[in-house]
Amino acid sequence: MPEVYIDSLTIENFGPYYGEHTLPLTSLEGRCGILVGGKTGAGKTHLLRALYLAVVGESGIGDLRKVETGSDATRFNFERSLNRKANAEGKDTTRFSISLSQRDEKGAGSRKIKLVREI
Repeated sequence: MPEVYIDSLTIENFGPYYGEHTLPLTSLEGRCGILVGGKTGAGKTHLLRALYLAVVGESGIGDLRKVETGSDATRFNFERSLNRKANAEGKDTTRFSISLSQRDEKGAGSRKIKLVREI
């Protein structure tokens, strides 16, 4: 069965990410794991949300609201997820771009796709 890999994710004006940030997520030297760490408020959860929204699109906003119920501090509110600095500059959209590749088990063939979402 072919395997799907995330090659890169680009986030623009989402949560703490002001401007455009591209994160290469390809494996290093055959390793297949990415460790994401940082202080509270650094953007770890927004990174996961961005991955989801890049793949699913705008319909994923409702899914995140259902899954992330809780206190006002942790509940997902997309309207408040636009980067504050970008919002102050009059920018009212966020953009996600994800590059995926599908490879067969033997490495003989692969396909690539790039999804771009603007919400």
